Amino acid sequence: MAALLRLTPRWMRLVLHCGIAGAVWLFAANALALDRERSLAQLHHTAWTARDGAPSQVWALAQTRDGYLWIGGATGLFRFDGVTFERYATVGGTQLPSTNVTALLATPEGGLWIGFRSGAVALLKDEMLQVYSHEDERPPEIVLGFAQDHDGAIWVGTTRGLAVREDDRWKPVGVAQGFPEGERTRVLGVDRTGTLWASSVEKLLFLPRGEHVFRDTGQRLNDAVQIAQDAAGRHWIVETTRSVRPLAVARSGRVGEDEEIRVGSRAITFDRDGGLWIPTLGDGLRRISQPQQPGPISRIEAFTQADGLSSDRMFAVLEDREGNIWFGSDKGIDRFRHGDVVPVSLPPAYSGFTLMAGEGGDIWASSVSNKPLLQIRSDALIPHAPVAAVASAYRDPVGAIWWSGYVGLWRHYQSRFVLTPWPAGVRNGDWVLLTLHGDGNAGLWADIRGHGFKHFRDGKWLHMAPSHYPASATSAVFEDAQGRVWLGTLPDRLHRIEGGKTHTYTTKEGPNVGRVMAIGGRGPHLWVAGELGLGLYHNGRFSKIVAAGNDTLGSISGLVETAAGDLWLNDVQGAIRVPAAEVSQVLANPEHPLHYRRFDYLDGLPGAPQMVPSNFTVAEASDGRVWFATDNGLAWIDPGRLHHNPLPPPVRVRAVDVDGRPVSPGALLQLPVGAQQLRIAYTALSLSIPERVRFRYRLEGVDQGWQDAGTRREAIYTNLRPGHYRFRVLAANEDGIWNERGAGMEIQIPPPFYLTSWFLALCVLVVAGLLWLIYLRRLRVMEARLQARLAERHLERERIARELHDTLLQGIQGLILRFQAAIEKLPAQEPARVAMEGALERADDVLSEGRDRVQGLRAAAAPVSDFPHALASVGADLMHDAAADFQMRVEGMARPLDPLVHDEMFSIAREALINAFNHAQASTVTLELHYSAKALRLCISDDGRGIASEVLAAGVRPGHWGLAGMRERAARIGATLAFRNGVATGTEVELQVPAKIAYRPAVSGWLRWFRSLRQGSITPAADSR
Repeated sequence: MAALLRLTPRWMRLVLHCGIAGAVWLFAANALALDRERSLAQLHHTAWTARDGAPSQVWALAQTRDGYLWIGGATGLFRFDGVTFERYATVGGTQLPSTNVTALLATPEGGLWIGFRSGAVALLKDEMLQVYSHEDERPPEIVLGFAQDHDGAIWVGTTRGLAVREDDRWKPVGVAQGFPEGERTRVLGVDRTGTLWASSVEKLLFLPRGEHVFRDTGQRLNDAVQIAQDAAGRHWIVETTRSVRPLAVARSGRVGEDEEIRVGSRAITFDRDGGLWIPTLGDGLRRISQPQQPGPISRIEAFTQADGLSSDRMFAVLEDREGNIWFGSDKGIDRFRHGDVVPVSLPPAYSGFTLMAGEGGDIWASSVSNKPLLQIRSDALIPHAPVAAVASAYRDPVGAIWWSGYVGLWRHYQSRFVLTPWPAGVRNGDWVLLTLHGDGNAGLWADIRGHGFKHFRDGKWLHMAPSHYPASATSAVFEDAQGRVWLGTLPDRLHRIEGGKTHTYTTKEGPNVGRVMAIGGRGPHLWVAGELGLGLYHNGRFSKIVAAGNDTLGSISGLVETAAGDLWLNDVQGAIRVPAAEVSQVLANPEHPLHYRRFDYLDGLPGAPQMVPSNFTVAEASDGRVWFATDNGLAWIDPGRLHHNPLPPPVRVRAVDVDGRPVSPGALLQLPVGAQQLRIAYTALSLSIPERVRFRYRLEGVDQGWQDAGTRREAIYTNLRPGHYRFRVLAANEDGIWNERGAGMEIQIPPPFYLTSWFLALCVLVVAGLLWLIYLRRLRVMEARLQARLAERHLERERIARELHDTLLQGIQGLILRFQAAIEKLPAQEPARVAMEGALERADDVLSEGRDRVQGLRAAAAPVSDFPHALASVGADLMHDAAADFQMRVEGMARPLDPLVHDEMFSIAREALINAFNHAQASTVTLELHYSAKALRLCISDDGRGIASEVLAAGVRPGHWGLAGMRERAARIGATLAFRNGVATGTEVELQVPAKIAYRPAVSGWLRWFRSLRQGSITPAADSR
């Protein structure tokens, strides 16, 4: 240290610069700093012990970047969100190496270093735990503390020396670096210059940033555990067995003692306002509000277990990101935070208060119990013993305050109390005074229970009551700016006394607030409060005030409208502040829903607001503070110093349960098939007043909009349909600052197998297959019926052919023979013979054509699957009886034909071949059959004499029906038929049938097998016909 201290001017400049930088930082964070002008008793303190689920024997505290408070101790590792303590034993399936945590360090990168008594070290980051427990990857012994320097290196002090983490290994620091080896070592901290401080058994050493060898300060210590800097840049050393003290930099080059605080401690912290917090090892808590001021420390506050601390043995301290101060003790943890409501400690047995503002910020507080009147000045209590058991008070126009006491009226003016006894007939037991109010001059009216109104003026009691005054006992009184007196009387009436007359307002025309408990206001308007809420008298009429949202105004025992225009109410659920801007809106529109802020026990209110009727349970002091009476004492609020938390709370999904079984939350949550219930536990990391953190969530795909969960920290969904969902949750802190980004997760619920796409597709295929089978069955039935009809048709044709052949043709043949015989008897030169021979030739032609027709009727249809063979047979037969050759060509793969198409095409082709062989005088007849994907084409051509042009034009030969019949058959099957002469000679007949008409539908193998079965079952029926 001597080498360091020889650079004293430079060192002091550096300290000064650090102090300035620290001051700037403190100013920026002032909104979240604890008010150092308040005593520890005036801060809001909460203790958690084992009965609250808190761990005990807490050695270390840390807050990670996500906002969680981490607690390490002899009972394990815990995290705390302000509401729930969670024990961390395993992370992502990896178990912690020990349950005894000795040190914690939260890094700016979001990681948490954990040191264990076993010597193991773990790094927790992004819900992943990396454990270093082997000898070659952990520090040499029990971990005592961590520090991270400004270059990001992690240093660790152990019971056997100092180590630094480099190249993913813990490397010991020893003599080569100027540090003692093998000794109990603590890493004390890193100051604002980046200097690392550490201690061995007796030495205090430091390592300036950028250097590699430690320097010895020359100081001899006794178990030093920490070094910290205050706002002025001074270093404070903490020892467990000696004291907490600053290290003064002297020109002599030595570090000496100054302003030593004789308490043993394990840790200290300087808050954002510069205050020093010292948890002690057996003597509770100490705080120094301004330790950076030079000179002896004059004020040290103490807070012990007797004041509510969890224990007097405290080991750890931490200031969180919201400015709250946390402590770890052997019994639990403690938190100190700002509270807008400051309670005032009073002597016991004070109750039933009446408040009246004094001068210079003083407040007067009386009690109906037999206790002295209190004057509260700068938080000091000044009792005034003669005045006791006060029930009401009144301030007259000259500023004197009148108090109703046990024996009479006390008047306080210019620091003097003057007693006026009760009037004759009023016993001390009847002292209970209901109200006091002025008479418009120098006197006052007193409503004494059981005696009615008594008038006091010029030092005398006048035994008369105005006739226009109400006879009922009064519960509240107020004299407005116009000099009118307003009285509330039992049970629920309100009266206005003006110009010697009284106007009584009923429930219908009045404020409708039940029993009137308080009246007040500034200017021409008037506020009336009662057991059923708040009313407003403005512009000559009353209106009932309605609270905004789902809140309601309950019983109100006191009110005051301040000089700043705010309206303060003592509501049964807490103190209420209505901002001046909101008051203006209500005055402009009394139906405007009232927005306000409520203060309760979470803000420091010591008890429930006092509901006993009194002149005043709320009062505004001259310094602007507003005072409230509760059933457990008094409290005040400074409207000019209300705390505001500008930090939106980080939001996290904490846990997920599916049908009661926990699952690990992640970016994508895969739920099991058939999940019935999904429970999502979420949290927000606002540690100041977590009880007021509000949430709203939404499951996209289920919720139409955001669901207001209030302060509830879980969402439950049941019977979710399979599909993809997105869960989002947002949170707002106690001041309504929302984290609009929030947290979320994707949720995938797989369908059961019977709802999967492949199963549905399979069902579709099965149904389609069944429908196809039904179609095939129907098709086969129709085919069988058609085959039966065709068979009947062929049988009928054969019968007709037989009949024609046996009767008509045989008869004609006989006639021709007889005519031939007769002709032979005529002379050759006989003209009649020539005519008759011509007729006989014509008869032979007709007979030949008839035989052809009969032969066509008798021709049975070939099998539908062998159409080319059937045509070839016809051509071969005709060629055998004629002089022409026959050629046939087939293109494409032969396919089964529709039976009807087969039959009609066969008939057309046969007719065309007969004509070509018998009438064309051709030498060659050619048949072409072409199977294609679009159509079936049949073309018959010859090289004969062709067809006369007039026949082609007419489409029919006179006296012949062959061409006409061919056209009819083609039209019947939707085919096109064309007749044309060849390019050189001969005739072409072309028939073309669309594929969808000509071909039978293709059938797959197993369907073909099924169809063959069906054919087997149908064939006998067809044969039977």
